[in-house]
Amino acid sequence: MNSYHLFKLCMGCKGRSYNKSEEDYKESPHFNFFNMLVKYFMKELKFNDLQIKQYVSVCAKLYEGSFDPWKLNSREYLEAFKAWYKINSSADTYLASVRDSVKNIVKFCKHKKINKLEDYITNWGVTHYISGVLNDNVAYALKLQEVTLSKPEKFMVRKFLKNVPLIKERLEREGRLKTLLESEIQQAKEMLIWISAPV
Repeated sequence: MNSYHLFKLCMGCKGRSYNKSEEDYKESPHFNFFNMLVKYFMKELKFNDLQIKQYVSVCAKLYEGSFDPWKLNSREYLEAFKAWYKINSSADTYLASVRDSVKNIVKFCKHKKINKLEDYITNWGVTHYISGVLNDNVAYALKLQEVTLSKPEKFMVRKFLKNVPLIKERLEREGRLKTLLESEIQQAKEMLIWISAPV
């Protein structure tokens, strides 16, 4: 991918079309930055064309209205993409992370004698999301995004809140993931009911 095509891709993600010729683009003030950006992607990150397109499109979705192509070489954007990729890179990866997350939640709830997932997500959701116990997909299924959060809590889970549209989109597209989430959470609810059952 050359810098002209990368620039056009970024402008498209910003909702702006760029119809000028490549020669005009090379005379623009954007050329030097995007030329450097292509080198950064290909030489430092070892991305191919498809990976560059995925990186740009994922960052555009994660940051929505605040997406800034001039931050594509920033640590912030790279870390946000890595966090997204870690969960969404393959079916096996995100399915395993769902199972592990639910298993850890059940273990924690049993230890703390919490018998409702609603109580868990309200009181422990933010803390466990930050510590990595709570997987993005499970946090979404347990409705962490609907919990009333303080400003500091919103700041601490801002990446998750930005990812909500992507998570929702994936669940609508990936029937296997949606089915697994529903099954695992239902099983967790059933297991936790017995915590408060009389002996």
